[in-house]
Amino acid sequence: MTLPVLSAASLRCDIAGRTIVDDINLKFGSEPMTAIVGVNGAGKSTLLRALAGIDRPAAGEVRLDGVSLASIPPRQRARDMAFVAQNEVPPQEMRVSDFVSLGRLPYQRLFSGNSAEDNDHVERALELVGLIDVADRSCGALSGGQRRRVCIARAIAQDSPILLLDEPTNHLDVRHQQSVLRLAKDSGAQVIAAIHDLDLVMNHFDRVIVIDGGAVAADGVPSEVLTQELVAGVFHVDSCQFCSPYGRTHLAIERELHAE
Repeated sequence: MTLPVLSAASLRCDIAGRTIVDDINLKFGSEPMTAIVGVNGAGKSTLLRALAGIDRPAAGEVRLDGVSLASIPPRQRARDMAFVAQNEVPPQEMRVSDFVSLGRLPYQRLFSGNSAEDNDHVERALELVGLIDVADRSCGALSGGQRRRVCIARAIAQDSPILLLDEPTNHLDVRHQQSVLRLAKDSGAQVIAAIHDLDLVMNHFDRVIVIDGGAVAADGVPSEVLTQELVAGVFHVDSCQFCSPYGRTHLAIERELHAE
């Protein structure tokens, strides 16, 4: 499948008059899995929200297949891109299946309700995240990790060619961190995700973009970008890459580095 091309040109995003990210020039489309990493407050979430068209940039432009995102109608944009926010929480009183069904709204007429195809997408999404058995429960009855997976199921049900995920592994146990990223990769969509765990980036992503001080500090293959020098300079921790008995390259964090 040919991936859609999402691009940002000379992008600047401000919040309350303060510049958060500036002069961002990026192009997505050749790598299925892209991670955006950086310390807290670096601008990862701000960048994702601009790429999703949720927040309008102060300067520059986001384009999808060469078309300005600002000119694409919201319903069409929702078919093109699904977004899961860092702090997204399903309404407590809402049934799990009803919340996941929100992902089908871009395909429905007003007040039309779910079609058989919509229900199939919802059921498949819940099965993929391992929550089909709680489809009829209220979202408030779920654990934090389950609620996170419900939000991801909503995005999967949206069936968009681009998935923008802000810290999708938050609140998930080790098993479900692995399974959610595997599902994202197997979905066939182009995945752009803000991630904190650098070892997950090493093992699940084709590309990593490092944001430091609101600018792109590095961009490339994770094993080549996440060097000991870069990790120390950006994250202020000592680290090392090593190969596991399973043949995978991992990143171990050794200790915090203090300014001398």
